[in-house]
Amino acid sequence: MTISCSARKYLTDDDLYKILHEESSDDEQPIEADDEEISENEEVVTQSDHNTDSEQENSVGESDVEETSDDDYFLGKDEMTKWCKKNVSTVSKTKSKNLPKIVPGPKGVAKEVISELSAFDKIIDTNMIDDIVKYTNLYIDFKRNTVGYKRDRDAKHTTKSEITALLGLLYFIGVKKGNHTNVKELWDTESGFIITRQIMSYKRFLFLLRCMRFDDRDTREDRKKY
Repeated sequence: MTISCSARKYLTDDDLYKILHEESSDDEQPIEADDEEISENEEVVTQSDHNTDSEQENSVGESDVEETSDDDYFLGKDEMTKWCKKNVSTVSKTKSKNLPKIVPGPKGVAKEVISELSAFDKIIDTNMIDDIVKYTNLYIDFKRNTVGYKRDRDAKHTTKSEITALLGLLYFIGVKKGNHTNVKELWDTESGFIITRQIMSYKRFLFLLRCMRFDDRDTREDRKKY
């Protein structure tokens, strides 16, 4: 309200009352807000009403997961592939479920080996030795009929124990690297071995080597046809 000083020089009580009344009425008028501001405020209030504690906890948990994944991985262009930021440890202990349950040692029939003799029996078993004795004696009979021996003991039949001892002698000579040594030297009292002389004589050893057979010579030609 504008008051002209030329119209009135002094203000009366009524004028002052009117001025004060007009100012108070202006203060009491509500401030009109725009519709947009009101709608925004309403939206904010609506969101705050439904933002419960459980939703806040979920949002916090999701943010933690996102931060953890972002810290541990690089996300590829396809928005799916994750590349680990840290090097994969190359030295790690193998899980017990992935360890092979294989115990080192003999397998199969070799588990039954308890001595050197039982180990030898797994290579050359009793059936093989029986066949050698059988076919060797057949050839000894043939030699006895074709060659005249002065003494029967020079062409006597062999036995299972003697053939086993003969195979043992051959194995022993091979271990001692005497396969190219003269047989007489192996039975010599000075340069030979005591064990060779104790098992059998020099002549018997050579006789068995000449007569040892692994099949029946009488049916050999027929078996060759097949």
